[in-house]
Amino acid sequence: MTGSNPYTPENSQREEILDDIRRVGNEQGSRITREIYTTYGNHSITTVQNYVGTFTSAIRDAGCFPANPNKNDCIRAVEALSTELERVPTSEDMDEHGVYSYQTIVRHLDSWKQALESAGFDQNDVQDSQHNIPTEHLLNELQRLTDTLGEPPSQNQIDEEGEYAYTTYHRRFGSLAAALQEAGIEAEDAEL
Repeated sequence: MTGSNPYTPENSQREEILDDIRRVGNEQGSRITREIYTTYGNHSITTVQNYVGTFTSAIRDAGCFPANPNKNDCIRAVEALSTELERVPTSEDMDEHGVYSYQTIVRHLDSWKQALESAGFDQNDVQDSQHNIPTEHLLNELQRLTDTLGEPPSQNQIDEEGEYAYTTYHRRFGSLAAALQEAGIEAEDAEL
């Protein structure tokens, strides 16, 4: 008979290792480093690599999160937080309850808006989540855009290159000029 037997000793050992990684993730937090697994796991890193592949791929295969995430890990983290909260998460939620920080997510996905869209939320969901954005995040983003552009951002630049929509600033501060002023940005020449 041809074909592979799914119940080989190698597959059994692989599943045992993945189960152990899941256990460590549940006990120690879902973000697992080599040090954490070496301390709390039942297998050596070499055994994990022999049966599953790289240590990082084993962490992912077990459904846990590696310490050094890639773009897909960040998307999974946003999805997991949404499931936990039963709503669209905000950047503040990510900082307080997420597997990775808001800054880590943005570093891999360019913006919080892009992170939410990559996690499957539509534009209306993304806009709804922006009502809960901490003022400090909004002001820091205006400063980042100003530094990047070399001048205060215009409405179009905020919508095209910014993390948050222009309407978010307008709702929060009443105008772009007021938001720039609150951020300490001179806005004389800004296209407001």
